[in-house]
Amino acid sequence: AVQAAGGRKKVAGAMWPTLKPEISYARICGCLSADKADKFSLDEVVAVARMARDAGSHVVLQYLADELGYRIEPVSPRDELGEALDRFNLRSDELLAAIAAVKRANLRKVV
Repeated sequence: AVQAAGGRKKVAGAMWPTLKPEISYARICGCLSADKADKFSLDEVVAVARMARDAGSHVVLQYLADELGYRIEPVSPRDELGEALDRFNLRSDELLAAIAAVKRANLRKVV
């Protein structure tokens, strides 16, 4: 995931922007080493997963799914947009129907 997100230097700089580059690089190397005690926090794992996802890699989620016995498929931005538009259209249709009902009720009051 770190490699997919642009490599250790890029990810280290994004993860810990307030640290000196050599310190953040050493930290990420420690977190990735099986021999070192340093490990990523859950928030850091999620940050790396997001960076990898933004680069087109879903390796972190695929790994977790495999470990936990799930099958997953990424949702393409096009599918996500289509689903959002479907929800929007449904809600707007409901809103228009509610507006029409209010208008009819107000007209009955006047008549």
